Amino acid sequence: MLDAEFVLDPSAERSFEEIMALPDSAWTETENQSVRMPFWDSDYWSGTQGGVLWLRLEIPPAEGLNRLWLELLPNTGLDGKAAQYDGKQWTWIEPIGKDSTREFHQPARYLTFILDTGLGEKTVFLRLTTDQVFGFSIRATRVEGLLWQITKSQFFLGVVIGMVILAICYNLSIGLRAREPVYLRYSFFVFCNLLYLVYMAGLFRMLYPDSGSGAVVANFTSTLTVIASYQFARSFLNIAEQLPRIDKVLKALIGAFAVLLAFIPFTGHLYGYLISISIGIIGPVFLLYVAILSFREGHPLAKYFLIAWTTFLISAGAWGWMWLGLVEPEEELITFFYLGTLIEVVLLSVALGFRFSILKNQAEALGADKSRYKTLSRTDELTGVLNRRGFTRAVRWVFGSDRSVDLVWLALDVDQFKQFNDTHGHLAGDRLLQKLGETLIAFSRSDDVAGRIGGEEFALLLVGCPLEKAELYTTRLLHRFADISVEGAHGQSASTTLSIGATQVRPGEDVESVWARADELLYEAKKQGRNRVVFG
Repeated sequence: MLDAEFVLDPSAERSFEEIMALPDSAWTETENQSVRMPFWDSDYWSGTQGGVLWLRLEIPPAEGLNRLWLELLPNTGLDGKAAQYDGKQWTWIEPIGKDSTREFHQPARYLTFILDTGLGEKTVFLRLTTDQVFGFSIRATRVEGLLWQITKSQFFLGVVIGMVILAICYNLSIGLRAREPVYLRYSFFVFCNLLYLVYMAGLFRMLYPDSGSGAVVANFTSTLTVIASYQFARSFLNIAEQLPRIDKVLKALIGAFAVLLAFIPFTGHLYGYLISISIGIIGPVFLLYVAILSFREGHPLAKYFLIAWTTFLISAGAWGWMWLGLVEPEEELITFFYLGTLIEVVLLSVALGFRFSILKNQAEALGADKSRYKTLSRTDELTGVLNRRGFTRAVRWVFGSDRSVDLVWLALDVDQFKQFNDTHGHLAGDRLLQKLGETLIAFSRSDDVAGRIGGEEFALLLVGCPLEKAELYTTRLLHRFADISVEGAHGQSASTTLSIGATQVRPGEDVESVWARADELLYEAKKQGRNRVVFG
């Protein structure tokens, strides 16, 4: 639609009249309506040192073209004004947001001018300054056809920002509820991404036209994003445990970056840009190296981080090449950067979801192991009933709870067990004890407490069992055990009997006194000829 040429005034001393008087040979034609200077060119740094870039635009005649919406993008650092001939004199036009002569205008995210192209003179000059470098593309649109372009652009940006905000809220809620620092660090990292994205998208310029395009905020937020990414990666990949030496390097870099970050608001544009572009190149690349090391060490989530971070590096790399003047600053490149940021955020959120699932499975496995260990620590491995320690703890808990129920304590002992072992072998003796344990478990109710005290000695606390029911219970138990037989060492059938001492727990009694009385009654049962129960 228009032809654009530029000339650089590094000293910013030339007047408008001198610029207009320059011959055509002094002007450089833009490539694809974009201005870029590679970083090795001496003019690359002129913008940060106060230089001025002049643009000369030739707007060709077009039927029905009365006003032109002229944007220079991306947003950061660029400012200026336009000069247009009104038929009598050259008039300076302020950009949208600063132009108080217009009663209403569309909000503009970039440095934007509305040019009255119906005037006779079709040449427009722009005097531009920047806090960073001169790298931008020129986009011209008929004001009459502007609605569709703005709607399309704003819709895509709204989707990206909305998804990023959703990721922040989602991970922040998990971090606060689960008290997981990694989710909080990730939320902060995404928040820093959002700040940078919102600023580069020009939303701050829409709200604050006078200061919303300064490079200080862009340099600050980009550096802060790198620092936040390091903190998140250290937690997410467990760098301190898996790669302790690398973790020391990361912490040192975080400290160094933080010091440089503090200097950005107070340094000149040149040094602020140098800090942000250097950290923006070195930081993400080194983090990719750390992720590769973590992957080689076998971290289960490193591959997800690598995929997400590589995706981000591709888009961020293209974005960085644009600022270094290696590629043209086209609108598609800006869209690609937004899209890469969104994909990275989504992929890392998914990776965190995997991490949550892995941690949940690990917690469940740990809980099962702890439960199993707890069970093993209180359970007799041979018989399946509680061991002495587990039995003692269980009955103490019963004694310390509701004492209004009837409690009957049984002390049990296998008759002539030593002789049984000597005759039939220890394996047969073990099988017999197993059978006794199974019998006690089968005969016990859920509230009863059965335990192996040691060797062939067992104990059973009947909870909520009156004495007369205990008598029936012990009689059945004696008969059941007498019917049990196991295979002896030589294949013969082997069995023996059981002696029981039974006593009812009296109000206020402690475990030790009841236990001792039950043992005395057991001794009495043995004394009376075994295979019997003695109550007392």
